[in-house]
Amino acid sequence: MSDTNNLASNSHIALLVLSLINEEPMYGYRIIKELEARSNSHFQFKEGSLYPVLHQLEKDGMVKTDWRNQQGKPNRRYYAITSKGRKALAQAREEFNAHVKAMKLVIQLGG
Repeated sequence: MSDTNNLASNSHIALLVLSLINEEPMYGYRIIKELEARSNSHFQFKEGSLYPVLHQLEKDGMVKTDWRNQQGKPNRRYYAITSKGRKALAQAREEFNAHVKAMKLVIQLGG
């Protein structure tokens, strides 16, 4: 199974998550808040839908994690993209852009 097939099996959430952590490592709650803010509240995920995707991405070798100390607060688990994740993200972006282009062709020609 190719990396993008793994990515696709995790749904669109995986593409969104990898896009964010490609910029910088983030902890789960921040990922949720970033997705919400950047999408003008279109994407509003609960922990129950995000963490299974993060765990699968880790299992697939697309993200790695580390625990970071927070002064006076509980430690946080940060997620960072791996080289395998970057490759899968690049390929998924290409496929997404091709899909959007094809959709636009049909929609514009059809109406």
